[in-house]
Amino acid sequence: MSNIKIHFIISPQDYAKDFALRCIEKWGQTNIFQASYIVSLGGDGTALFAQQAALSTYLSSGKIIPIYSIDCSNSKYHRGVLTNHRVKRPDEIEESILNAKRTKVYPLKADCELLEPQNGWPYQTYYGFNEIAIKTSDFQMTHLEVKFDDIKTKTIEGDGCILATPIGKGGYYYNLGGKDFKEGHLGFQTIASRQVINRIIPDNSSVAVKVISHHRAPSVMRDCNLVSEPILSAIIRKSNVPLIVLRDRQRGE
Repeated sequence: MSNIKIHFIISPQDYAKDFALRCIEKWGQTNIFQASYIVSLGGDGTALFAQQAALSTYLSSGKIIPIYSIDCSNSKYHRGVLTNHRVKRPDEIEESILNAKRTKVYPLKADCELLEPQNGWPYQTYYGFNEIAIKTSDFQMTHLEVKFDDIKTKTIEGDGCILATPIGKGGYYYNLGGKDFKEGHLGFQTIASRQVINRIIPDNSSVAVKVISHHRAPSVMRDCNLVSEPILSAIIRKSNVPLIVLRDRQRGE
């Protein structure tokens, strides 16, 4: 009898539901705080949701729960880059988890000052695994000052800016024209700005963003989801929060 305890995070899409029911019938559904693993069933969006759930669990309890993400789409047009593709049956999950390669992932962290305090507190912290963007939520241009660790302040007039991780470099950042970069670095790119800036920086760097025009204050977007009220400033850097992501080993590993 296996002692493995799994908390499943399931996509609302129809293609995941049947497989999810069979998985829960086989393994049950453990409360996330008692789980030994988090398994996401869906695509990349579900995998990111699972990582945010693991992050929230760590921040509230200090417990690190490894994450194993299964692609359930069975479509050649929908193969996630954050998901694993070997598991086809619920009884294959345990062996795949135990044989998977463990990778530590440190999300980006944005320490922000809000334009309007929430519950009397003007500061909020947000985390993102693919990217964190400072972006307008309407069609009005925003005016920002951006400062990197090692160069003078740059001025941006446009929709905002984005800082991407190696995990997220092939997504929104890439579609904005961001350049490729390797592990150990982060990619910065302006968004629809008159001043086009693309900069590859070491992943121990920070980016400070200050809003100049408060009546056009942008918000924080993480992993393509808008998550904040308008902000006055943000400092974005790689966090020291460790998560463990499990990936199927490639041949020869």
